[in-house]
Amino acid sequence: MRGNMAHSFAQSTTLKCPNCKQEYDIILWMIIDANERPDLIDKIKDGSLHSATCPHCEKEISFDAPLLLFFANREPHLVFSPQEGLAKEQNEQIMEHLISVLYSASEDKKISKWLDSRKILP
Repeated sequence: MRGNMAHSFAQSTTLKCPNCKQEYDIILWMIIDANERPDLIDKIKDGSLHSATCPHCEKEISFDAPLLLFFANREPHLVFSPQEGLAKEQNEQIMEHLISVLYSASEDKKISKWLDSRKILP
C-alpha cells in the first residue's frame, strides 16, 4: 500500500486476538520514509506503531515486525529494526527485500548511493 511513488510501504495482515480469539485486519508498516510520514516516526517514538486494538474485545496487542526506516537528510540513511525471534539470516533476507522495495519506489535511484550508510539495530 503506497501512494504515487511513495517510499513508505505497508501491507494488510490478519491478527488473531489472544484474548477473544477473533481475527481482524491491521495495516503493518514495513518501510517508513521519515520525510513522508513524520506521523509514523511519532508512533515509533511513543511505541504505538506496531500495536493494535482488537475491535471485538478492545484488548490492545503489541506485535513484533521488521521495519526499515529511511532518512534522506541524515546518516545513517537506512536503519533496519529486525524482527525478534528470527534467525540473523532471515532478518538479513527481509532487510535486503525491503531495501529492494524502497529502491524500486525511488524515481531517481539515488537511494543506491546510500546503501552503505545503513545501521542494523540489535
